[in-house]
Amino acid sequence: MIAIFSKTNLPYEQIKDDLKNLLIEFGPQRQRYHPEHPFVRLYNDGIWDLSSDVDSTNYSDSLLLKNNVIGSFKDEILELLENDLTLMQEVADVILHGHFAESLHEEILNAVGLKFQYIRKKQRDPKFRNKILQAYEYSCAICGFNVRHGQNLVGVEAAHIKWHQAGGPDVEENGLALCTMHHKLFDRGVFTFFRK
Repeated sequence: MIAIFSKTNLPYEQIKDDLKNLLIEFGPQRQRYHPEHPFVRLYNDGIWDLSSDVDSTNYSDSLLLKNNVIGSFKDEILELLENDLTLMQEVADVILHGHFAESLHEEILNAVGLKFQYIRKKQRDPKFRNKILQAYEYSCAICGFNVRHGQNLVGVEAAHIKWHQAGGPDVEENGLALCTMHHKLFDRGVFTFFRK
């Protein structure tokens, strides 16, 4: 992503594979992935210019490729982002906390080439973690992992069933104790739980 800010023009043909890989890696599972959607969506959001007129209600991957469409941030947006690293961080922070589980934030930032010293953590009930770990007897609900280093529990976390970022409350009914591996897999949608 930092490379994106150093270029003003990004041909769809050159970035479509990167966009598709991000959708596959961090988006919901689908039968087909459409990198043309985020490319045109930025245009619809008013922060992105396209080199040719694109009907935002009727476009396709092949149409963008055929017309050699190039996208770029609007000059004023690019200038703001280039001149204020904290603004870029704030934008990333809002997107991450609005749409992704916290356990994925660092991985997403790395995947798009952003390196920040600090990303704000959404305020949580400080008792949530202890309540969940105690309810699950300090063991992973999936594999039973329970390792301590001295008096400290290692590698077992309190996970939200409905992501905190998606409005999931800090209550025991919305929590699971999961080892680090199962927490990451759960947040990526590799497995899920259904309530009866």
